[in-house]
Amino acid sequence: ERIRRINTPILHLARDHDHLQGIFKLVHEWMLEAGKDSTLVSFDHPSHGYPYIYRKPDGSFQPEPIQQQAFDLFMAFFDRHLKVGN
Repeated sequence: ERIRRINTPILHLARDHDHLQGIFKLVHEWMLEAGKDSTLVSFDHPSHGYPYIYRKPDGSFQPEPIQQQAFDLFMAFFDRHLKVGN
């Protein structure tokens, strides 16, 4: 019932070895079964919050390769769903 009311595309970003990975997959499957626009992507990273790119002490941003992949994924998702004309 609750999932059927969702009209917003959803991007689920998970970690391969997260103890909640099963829940993320289940919610994604439920959304697909309800005909919703749902994308699940999982990365192999040990830290929760790995997609966030924090400023280094010198003021620069130097993302790890997985962080850069996650960032690129976010930007592609936003371009696909938020840009005018899409």
